[in-house]
Amino acid sequence: MHPALHKSVNVSNVVGLLSLITLLFISSLTNAQTIPGTIAIDDGAKIWIEGTAGPVNFRCEAQEISGSGIINNTINPKASVQDSGKVRISVSLPVTSLDCGKDAMNADMYNALKAEQHPQISYKLLEATLTDGEPSNGWLNIYTQGVMEIAGVRDTTEISIRGKVIGEQQFRVTGDKKIHMDTYDIEPPSKMFGLIRASKKLRVLFDVTVTLQDKGQ
Repeated sequence: MHPALHKSVNVSNVVGLLSLITLLFISSLTNAQTIPGTIAIDDGAKIWIEGTAGPVNFRCEAQEISGSGIINNTINPKASVQDSGKVRISVSLPVTSLDCGKDAMNADMYNALKAEQHPQISYKLLEATLTDGEPSNGWLNIYTQGVMEIAGVRDTTEISIRGKVIGEQQFRVTGDKKIHMDTYDIEPPSKMFGLIRASKKLRVLFDVTVTLQDKGQ
């Protein structure tokens, strides 16, 4: 366990993207009766991959992101994270929704990520923990651990993200994760993008806003 962490939370059977729901844990609302509700990803969510091929940098942006989730206690969101399994979210990212700017580049990326055999990129949250320290301009640092699946290979990974309340029932999460193609048994084509062989180092970045929607009765 990271030495600077506290209030650890385990969330089982959660398929989600880089713990979007951890933003729901930072509201300092008063205790009240438990009312369940749903979480939705807002339009404008951004997820992209950055890499290099020789002297050239490339960027592939996801054009399709969908998902939803459930929080057990909308009156006191922080209480939900203190009870394992009270918050769940599911997000889907099709590999073929990645757009690198050119058809040839897209084809090379889909081939490298084995899109035909494994059409989805997914993430399963195992743990989300607030780090010590005061918020900076409203942003909190959050440590997460989970299982990321790319090209059919699963890897347990740690990701540090930042979260902030930006409006009533609305939360923003940003972060990035450096990955190595070897971890996921990905082999870039030798002439990827028509350039020198691409580096096996990639960076996955995201900037997503989620909104707490319907409340149960």
